[in-house]
Amino acid sequence: VLGPPDDTNTFAGDVDLHSWYLDDGIVGGDAETVSRLVTTFAEVGSSFGLCLNPRKCEVVCDPSSGDSITSLFGGLGSAISWSNWVLLGSPCGDEGSRGPFLEHAMDNAIRRTQLVSRVGEIDPHVAFALLRLCCGFSLAVYYMRGCGPSPHFARLDAASIATFEQCVSPVSEAQLTQLQLPIRHGGFGLRPAAPFATVAYCTSAHSSRQFLEVLTSSSCRLSADPIMSSSLRDASFQSLPSSRQQLLDYLNTDASPGDHAQRMVSRAIEDQLADDWLATLSEQRDKARINSCRRDHSSGWLLPRPFEDHIEGWLSPAEFTTACRLRLGQPVAHAATLCNTCHTSTADVFGDHSLTCMKGGHRSRVHDQIRDMIFNVASMALMNPRKEDPCFGTSSKRSDITLTNVHRARSDTTTRSANPVAIDVTLT
Repeated sequence: VLGPPDDTNTFAGDVDLHSWYLDDGIVGGDAETVSRLVTTFAEVGSSFGLCLNPRKCEVVCDPSSGDSITSLFGGLGSAISWSNWVLLGSPCGDEGSRGPFLEHAMDNAIRRTQLVSRVGEIDPHVAFALLRLCCGFSLAVYYMRGCGPSPHFARLDAASIATFEQCVSPVSEAQLTQLQLPIRHGGFGLRPAAPFATVAYCTSAHSSRQFLEVLTSSSCRLSADPIMSSSLRDASFQSLPSSRQQLLDYLNTDASPGDHAQRMVSRAIEDQLADDWLATLSEQRDKARINSCRRDHSSGWLLPRPFEDHIEGWLSPAEFTTACRLRLGQPVAHAATLCNTCHTSTADVFGDHSLTCMKGGHRSRVHDQIRDMIFNVASMALMNPRKEDPCFGTSSKRSDITLTNVHRARSDTTTRSANPVAIDVTLT
């Protein structure tokens, strides 16, 4: 769907740029040739029900010849300077126009991000989900791929962090790094835009180069991409030598759209940032905390699947704030006190003892809750579970859960297990 019309002989003249996507097109070349092509297309297209809408047309030209261009095209659209024009929501002019455009776009993105803080006053868990999925990086990535690095992306990153601090808790410099790391590295997945702008633009521009042969004529000479050259000199990217070399190697290959190069290099950047940050952790407690946060399924509470009422994953404001503070290594109590469960140890401000104390009746309550969760899942899977059922042929030994309808997959077929499966829940 991306390319010139099938019957190119219908149109007069040879233009430098001739591209159409469904009923939207762009034509580039000298003014007389483009004018003839547009006139011919208007005549031919009307026979197929395709009529030009003058109010939606734009004539991009040298501003010094704007009057003559306007008269040549007979009022078809408005004349726009080629140093300041926009195509598909991305600025295509010079650096002087891209800056104000991105400033305005990021101002709108920042206002949307700041609105999330008002949601956080009611439900910080929902506010975090909106912040991670609908704000910050997700609002900037389209402009990153079309414009390259810009200081305005850093403003959006700062607004995202400020919103999190308003909704949940203020963070230190080290905790800020954890906040921006992906969940697989023990972070919160609030990816910043600024460090990835170079990768986004360079991979986007390089992977789409093969389209130039389709979109431009053989006589059209293309100059070097100044944005790519300046992007590779960006200071934030220069500080990541291994990722920079990986990007340079990619730029020396034959790329194609859909090769996921941005994801590949961005992942390498995240890995390097995570390794550098972990190397700065000196306390064993912090290392153990991050190691726990990186475990499989240990972060599922951060972002439950939306619009599923049967999933009890959304936490109350107090629960979510406390869980976030524990993940960040922040205090969850004002002062250490004697544990009111075991009455022998000190309950520290970080909640370490309170999470591991096995004295008191709450241990049984936690055990029963985990057992009931497994029972409910097994019931939905039609495994016919039973609680506290005698097992091993005796009445003295009882399993927490017994699955009486279990199907086991083998290499050749799936068969029903002849014997029930016993599950015992143990807290350690």
